[in-house]
Amino acid sequence: MEKKEAMEEKDGTCLEFQHSEESIRALSRMQYDLFHLPARLIRGVCAVTILILAVASLPSWWAFFLIFYGSFLLTGRYREADRKANRIIQATKESGQPFPRSRYVFRSDGLHVYPLPDKREEAILPYAGVQCLAEDRLYYFLFRDRYGGYCLRKKDLGETKAAALRSYLEKKTGQRFQSARVPAKILYHRLFRHVG
Repeated sequence: MEKKEAMEEKDGTCLEFQHSEESIRALSRMQYDLFHLPARLIRGVCAVTILILAVASLPSWWAFFLIFYGSFLLTGRYREADRKANRIIQATKESGQPFPRSRYVFRSDGLHVYPLPDKREEAILPYAGVQCLAEDRLYYFLFRDRYGGYCLRKKDLGETKAAALRSYLEKKTGQRFQSARVPAKILYHRLFRHVG
């Protein structure tokens, strides 16, 4: 079960977060969306090409195989991300330990991360070192690089505190929060950004 508590410390906002299967899967999917765009584009182009070939080849028996494979490529968008998340989830369950729990303290020099129940500081992520800010409908994500990052559940922050934290992080990092990059949506915005 996920739990996050918000409180104020004298140096900055302090938030506690415990991962769950859902949050690990969401972090992995967002990481895939943001940092694997070329692979996603290639997969999409291959899928559409295979489907066009299949439709052009109907009524041949092998056209149905192509339709199946092209559909599999289109619908298996998060297959690799889910495989990675499932390995982490399974390893955590097999270890008998709870999912990771951390305290995030947002100070003027960066994000300070403390693994719980330990009180020692694990890492400091300077705001200039944040590679990407992202969000989906449930979480905010701070990626330190393409290989890892941190997530915060929006609902547990409350609407006012979530908006304030979002604004604070955008100001400190000099970045804007991004959503999942959908190749067709990116192409649409690039083609029609000057229209209107």
